[in-house]
Amino acid sequence: MNHGNVEQIDEPSKIYGFPRNRFVADFIGKISMINVQIVEATPSHLSLDAGELGEVITVAKEGVKAGDNGVMAIRPEQFEFPTFGNLD
Repeated sequence: MNHGNVEQIDEPSKIYGFPRNRFVADFIGKISMINVQIVEATPSHLSLDAGELGEVITVAKEGVKAGDNGVMAIRPEQFEFPTFGNLD
């Protein structure tokens, strides 16, 4: 709830993994939000320009088209840094 308005009703895993808006995403756990521009939108995937992070490929979302601006939300457990050699 946000000031008396229900923002999203769904299964907990869907609220956590696919929040409907920024309020829900922020309310349910830690999350990083990155401004992006849609470079390509196909029925199967989106190609996003995430600025200094570069190109990000993700699943398609209905109603999104190339040239649109948006926000990519990523949770800490969804990101992994590659390891290079022995760090000891």
